[in-house]
Amino acid sequence: METTTECSTNDRERSALYDFAYLGNEAVFRQKLETLKDWAMPEEWDWLPPNSEEPQNAILRNYIVNTFERIKEEYDAAATEEERQRKIATSDQHACFNTGLFTRNFSPIFMYFEKNRFEPQEWYLKGFFNGSVPPYLKDLSLPERANYFTHPEDLIYDYHFPIRANVDHIFNDENYLRFPQHIRDKYSKNTLRNLFNGAVIETERKLAENYKLAVPQYYQKIIQLLVPIDLENVGKADLALAMFKAKDCYSARTCLTLEMGYKNARLIVKPESTWLRPEQA
Repeated sequence: METTTECSTNDRERSALYDFAYLGNEAVFRQKLETLKDWAMPEEWDWLPPNSEEPQNAILRNYIVNTFERIKEEYDAAATEEERQRKIATSDQHACFNTGLFTRNFSPIFMYFEKNRFEPQEWYLKGFFNGSVPPYLKDLSLPERANYFTHPEDLIYDYHFPIRANVDHIFNDENYLRFPQHIRDKYSKNTLRNLFNGAVIETERKLAENYKLAVPQYYQKIIQLLVPIDLENVGKADLALAMFKAKDCYSARTCLTLEMGYKNARLIVKPESTWLRPEQA
């Protein structure tokens, strides 16, 4: 993500939130995210390895942008105006959506917009507020959180289903670069492939003992499970294997860096598994 004085062009092109509202220049948006972080329940919102080019609160930024992405999907799919208002509440001058976050006193936090008179977007970001509705929002009903699943069992690993990893796809050029640099430097591709296959077997055994190691993520409009791949040291994940439940197995076609996995998983809920956590530089 670029860190220019304005919100990046790439963000504007790919994000429903940037199409929906003007968020201010980069410095203003960063400050609003910092305020949100201080207000919300304590959580680690940074993942800044050495030489990272990510902006501060990168995980929080990703969370807000992609939570709205899901909210907008539900809004567009709604059959009635009443259903749409439950996802993005709008009036002549105001709009808001439920961030899914809570204050330290367990009040839900909403992202609030006012009518935009100067920019191409219809709205501009005013800030965040909790469930105690300010007087100027009396014309809005507070909307629901984003919904990512209809079957709770999809979030839980079933040890009856074996993991089948598409090694050819995982080791193609793009995915292979997700393996940690120091591991790629240390081992040949063939050796690393053998290490990976052995790690998948080990992961299946660990999941059979503790299904909670599997962390749900929302990706490409489906629920997937992320599981740890320990290539060198047992108990220290190097990658997150992403898999979805097929007819007779869990099909795994790609690996993610731990940072990528955490960002995807955080959309649903704060991951409790210790293997998938931000690491500070």
